[in-house]
Amino acid sequence: MTQTIGLMLDAVGALKGATLAGSRVYPVIDWPTTSAHYPVVYCKAPTEDKHSLSRNGGPDFTVNATLKVCARTEVSALPDGQSAALLLQQLAQLSQQIQVALVNNPVLMGQLQQFPFIHTEMSITPNGNKELGEVEVSIGMEFLQVPEDFFPLPAVPLESLGLTADLLNVFDPTATYIDPLFPDAATPAPRSSGPDGRPEGGLIIDLTT
Repeated sequence: MTQTIGLMLDAVGALKGATLAGSRVYPVIDWPTTSAHYPVVYCKAPTEDKHSLSRNGGPDFTVNATLKVCARTEVSALPDGQSAALLLQQLAQLSQQIQVALVNNPVLMGQLQQFPFIHTEMSITPNGNKELGEVEVSIGMEFLQVPEDFFPLPAVPLESLGLTADLLNVFDPTATYIDPLFPDAATPAPRSSGPDGRPEGGLIIDLTT
């Protein structure tokens, strides 16, 4: 089942090592509580909309979710707007790296129909003797959910397969065999053809190995 949170975690995996932030990429469920080293990337998926495909049949939905990737970096304050220019350069690079890492990523695209939109927003905030820059890349993710995603059928794992042969030949036309494996299929005595309820061969296949 394709779910928004799973797509977000796949995006985190795709982003690690792919941007200036290196391995400092965190999902919303694992954001660090202490001050992070910069650059750093945070991922969340705060919105999701499901649109029914039909009034008839089971619940089929086109799902549109938004992945928000927030990258932050900082530089020391420099005169003549140099720090702002440097921040904008880093933010633009981070934005491009995020999009390259995610768009057409095989793990994500195997679950999606398309990325319907990408929206990017940058901001710079003075922070004492430093300036903090942030770029938020919002990426739309469109995928399908079908009835089985909402009503999973309970299943018991198949561990073995048994085959018993009760052939059409007759070993004893008048015999009655005790506790035949398939009593409803055995031809009652006297008989001129089988099956007669006598197992004549078998095979057990172990599917756990």
